[in-house]
Amino acid sequence: MRRTDYTEVAARYEQSPWRRRVAADPALGERLALAGQRPFTVLDVGCGTGNYLARQCQSFPGANVRWLGVDPSEAMLAYAREKAPTAGLSVGRAESLPTPSGSIDYLVSTFAFHHFEDKPRALDELTRALAPGGTLRLVNIDPFRMPAFWVYAYFPESRAADEERFWPSARIVDELERRGLGVRARVEYDLYRAPLGGLLAEAELREMSQLVILDEDEYSRGLARMRGELALGPDVSVPTELAVLNVWAEKAR
Repeated sequence: MRRTDYTEVAARYEQSPWRRRVAADPALGERLALAGQRPFTVLDVGCGTGNYLARQCQSFPGANVRWLGVDPSEAMLAYAREKAPTAGLSVGRAESLPTPSGSIDYLVSTFAFHHFEDKPRALDELTRALAPGGTLRLVNIDPFRMPAFWVYAYFPESRAADEERFWPSARIVDELERRGLGVRARVEYDLYRAPLGGLLAEAELREMSQLVILDEDEYSRGLARMRGELALGPDVSVPTELAVLNVWAEKAR
């Protein structure tokens, strides 16, 4: 499996404007409303530069929450500490969480599952960490449902790499159910056209793992394809699609 070095990527990751487009988590809001003022612990696994944690801290300021984050990259966590100074952040991996069993009320991992090197072991750990009645939320793209994604069109090697790094949504659901969790899942799909100039700017920033894992020849060929098409006119737009998988899993009380 090709791997992303986020120590090298962290600064570019922070320059991406869409990475900060994080909304309040409605499922978390529902759980917090039920919890009232009892102590409640939230853990973000693969928290990166802290965008999710920072947004939720702002969205639920009066809740009695202990905010936690784990990420394998100290370089990413350095940014997270600035955005979410009240959160407890630590270097760690999903396969070996630095948290006691049954201690997490709400465990979330957004756009990180494909980076877990031992996914069965990671799911064991996520399940172990959940408190009875706790919720696990996984969010990620589903590359198997988006063959026309613009990255795959211009950088075709990235599609094969993603099919190795990601699991089909049905497998994720099955693996969680095998661990005794009650699971529901939904895929949000969008087919649209995007300005090629904006996509080229994203590709040149090269903070997406699909592009980081390519070798230099693969990456350069993709940029050349994009620049060649853009030379036909500054207003060129191209079709693309996006499928985002949302999974909620509940641990029995």
